[in-house]
Amino acid sequence: MASTTSTAPTCAPTIKEVEKGRNQVDNGSFETGNAPWARSSTNAQISRIVSKSYEGCAAFVFQPSANTGNTMTRSANLTSNSGITPASTHDLTFYLGRKSTASSSSSVAVTAAVRPQAGTAWTQSFTACNLVGANGSVWKKYTANNVKFNSGAPLPLMFTVTWSGATTTDSTDDVLIDGVMVI
Repeated sequence: MASTTSTAPTCAPTIKEVEKGRNQVDNGSFETGNAPWARSSTNAQISRIVSKSYEGCAAFVFQPSANTGNTMTRSANLTSNSGITPASTHDLTFYLGRKSTASSSSSVAVTAAVRPQAGTAWTQSFTACNLVGANGSVWKKYTANNVKFNSGAPLPLMFTVTWSGATTTDSTDDVLIDGVMVI
């Protein structure tokens, strides 16, 4: 009888640009832990999960933390503290997914922004409402091309998820993010 060995999955980035070292966002696949990502939230939670990822083994999940009505603010911020080269043009790509097969009862908006120390900030909104798939089985790639980063010090990249309308805590309104790249 032949012996078989099973190997554990390798938690390593699988996106080509990350492997080539071209990504200006450190740990954009979240494989090596939380650093250099900072988290903040209002009536929401954000955490790193080792499962349900688009690539590799880890992703971040944004979750509303209370069953709330239409008037309560619910938002979560994920900020990369790795600096993006200023005074240059870059392409941003990332992947959003959902944890539930149920349609969200709320409107979920994801905003990616570069917040410079001074000057005009770049901001673009993306929707996560149309992503419905169990346990991160449905992902969508989002791209912002030719983003001009202002001059000055290297800048952080921030993702904000906001929920409007009633939300639940049964994973219906959870949003996943993975594979963040700035090239």
